[in-house]
Amino acid sequence: MGIIEISAVTKALEGKLDDLKPITDPATLQRLHCLASSESCLDYIDIGEGDLDEVLIDGGVLRFDYNPELNLFRITTAYDVSRRLTEEEEQHLVAETLSQWNEGVGCNDFGNCHDSVLALPLAQAIMDEHGDEAEFGTVFVDLTDINEPSQVQVSYFDDETSDDAFVKDLKTQIANNNPVAMVGMGQRFLDSQGDEQHDAKAYKLFTQAADMNHPLGMVMVGRCLQVGVGCVANQSQAIEWFRKAVDKGEPEGFYSLGMCYANGEGLEKSAEEAVNLFRAGATMGNVDCLAELGRCLEEGVGTERDLELALTCYKVAYDAGLDEMDEAIARLQKN
Repeated sequence: MGIIEISAVTKALEGKLDDLKPITDPATLQRLHCLASSESCLDYIDIGEGDLDEVLIDGGVLRFDYNPELNLFRITTAYDVSRRLTEEEEQHLVAETLSQWNEGVGCNDFGNCHDSVLALPLAQAIMDEHGDEAEFGTVFVDLTDINEPSQVQVSYFDDETSDDAFVKDLKTQIANNNPVAMVGMGQRFLDSQGDEQHDAKAYKLFTQAADMNHPLGMVMVGRCLQVGVGCVANQSQAIEWFRKAVDKGEPEGFYSLGMCYANGEGLEKSAEEAVNLFRAGATMGNVDCLAELGRCLEEGVGTERDLELALTCYKVAYDAGLDEMDEAIARLQKN
């Protein structure tokens, strides 16, 4: 079992809104360094016929890297594979990956969000560079205009080699006070399901990022405080961090604070406040907010019952990768 990485290097990020120019500002590109998708791009590529669907185990995670000295931007999609691909399989995967890069991530005119964790920082970066010319609500970000397989590099790694290289880069960026890298490394500590020391390291990194006003870092600090991961549980402090994240416009903050209101955790229970937060997060493409808003609309909790709109929420969440919405969709379509 190993990893195949498909990557390309460019002088600019072809992220654009409508007819806006590509992003070339080094400061903007630097902000996107170490940013990675939260979803698998496998959901958006056509594996086709043959054995490729059995060879591709998982992955399809998109990652950005920026080298300020060379002013080069690197786009990488990594897949977990059970064996080395045949030449035909490799060519097919490269073509599909290029297609996904050019199709982009973000929210299209229909409100479908491929990956809010990756798309929203991209959208914000484009807005910051282009100002009032850009409209946040209709962003759909094309990643690159690279379309020739000859422009792409294909590399194979065993799990340990690839992991070590990425972790080394994260550590370098943390030393350079990159809050995105801090959150990324903190999440790796949590995902490793290690001991209390790993939890404490994760909480420390999240706190560092939050103190640097990184919105997702604020959310992660709050979630640790909710259940006492790497720290002493403190619901009131968790709520404070969630509110700060909401003030920064972080979609995950809307979801976390909404769930606190929905369940009465750390504050007075309010279905209406929960719905308002879920609705706001849903408009940003957050799949969890979409799912919770759909539930509230279906059950008439905190808002008027609206089965048609509930079904729409479930479908958008499902299309964005929340597979467990299939039961809710089937239930409403049956009725």
